[in-house]
Amino acid sequence: MLLGTPLGPADDPTATGRCLKAALEAGVQSDNHLAQLVHVPEAVGTAEAATLGGMEWLAELQFLRTASVPEPTASKVPGATEQPSITWCDCDDLDPRTLHELLLETYIDAQDCPGLRGRRDPEDILVGHEASGVRHQWMAASIGTELVGVLLMAETPERHLLQVLYVGLVPKHRGQGLGWQLMEKANQVAITRKLPLSLHVDRQNTPALKLYRRFELQARESRVAWIAEIR
Repeated sequence: MLLGTPLGPADDPTATGRCLKAALEAGVQSDNHLAQLVHVPEAVGTAEAATLGGMEWLAELQFLRTASVPEPTASKVPGATEQPSITWCDCDDLDPRTLHELLLETYIDAQDCPGLRGRRDPEDILVGHEASGVRHQWMAASIGTELVGVLLMAETPERHLLQVLYVGLVPKHRGQGLGWQLMEKANQVAITRKLPLSLHVDRQNTPALKLYRRFELQARESRVAWIAEIR
């Protein structure tokens, strides 16, 4: 993660761009694989600095949250006739290799931040979340004996929120209303813990935005994300 002072339209991005480039070159000597820069949309000078530094635009991320602790929702997708029933298990009960394979499958053709495809290993993601020190809960969704999706949630005490960090379905089970069931699970957890529900989503991920708005998640703020490979 690269941190810096936001640059506006009147700020010269050249020096910051050089610093970013030097930081990325130094990062090759580290154990990190990706560098990430996030800034508010108004910091157009920072965007120019990111380009000068050799970074790649990833996405504009929309922060959504409920106004308060969410209300219970319908157990099925509105208007749907039949839906396969999901059962849940804690990912701690899964073999690590099974979880990794499930995550990799849910990444296939994912519409959220497609620029990340093939750039993150499941192990990197798991280690990154564990290192944050925030309480995380990984849950796997199954239909019968087949794993079909994964849900990652985290409590953020400093913001008094339950964050949905990842919602993923394997490709052959998309478009069946299962995304609704994954979000319904997160909604239930938020109600139980008496916390508002929140998440970040790529603004270009129209299907996800449509789903999240059905759960009364409203847009609050945006951030622009950039990445660079430093392998």
